[in-house]
Amino acid sequence: MLLVHSHTYHIHTVLESVGSWLQINNLHLFSLISYLFKIYQQHVSIPVMESDQLMYYR
Repeated sequence: MLLVHSHTYHIHTVLESVGSWLQINNLHLFSLISYLFKIYQQHVSIPVMESDQLMYYR
């Protein structure tokens, strides 16, 4: 239990340090990647969710 908690905490710490490094060094690149990821989610995830809902309703 404690090992799993410390492991997930370590992962969160690594993600936070990587995110802060991106924000400090590559702010424009980071915002561009997040913007492209939002566009990707809008074009890919939402139609998939809609088709899944249509299949469920059928």
